[in-house]
Amino acid sequence: MIALAADFSCLTDTENMISSIFSFFSSPQQSNQRSVPRYGVGNLKTWIQKPGLLGLYESHVELSPIDFNKTGMAFTHDHLLIPGQTVVLDLKKDGCKLASIVAIVRYTSQHADHFRSGVEFNFEANDHMGSMEVKQTLSEIESLLTTQ
Repeated sequence: MIALAADFSCLTDTENMISSIFSFFSSPQQSNQRSVPRYGVGNLKTWIQKPGLLGLYESHVELSPIDFNKTGMAFTHDHLLIPGQTVVLDLKKDGCKLASIVAIVRYTSQHADHFRSGVEFNFEANDHMGSMEVKQTLSEIESLLTTQ
């Protein structure tokens, strides 16, 4: 009889752990504290680079952008991204194109049939991200979105 009580105790702990994991993805995360407003996305196109064999980026999956500014963006997608994870994005808005934009996932929430994630562009990731060209193009995209 005591062994059964111990088994139920473990089950309760397991259920609590599972409940905590699900609540993490269904509630807004504290780290989503924007200091700069974001703008509607108009016809902004966004892709995430998916790593393939040997860590090389083999495919691009289109995302559905929600909002954008020159420091980050939010989007919906069907792949789980973990806060703190580094992702690589490609962006296109009218004549402005940017490839290999490194970003850090700041939050992810799960909805009925998709995930919503917010990322912050990582300008210290590499020389490309620290270049004036990347910063200027992100500013141009933001400018195009604010004048729509």
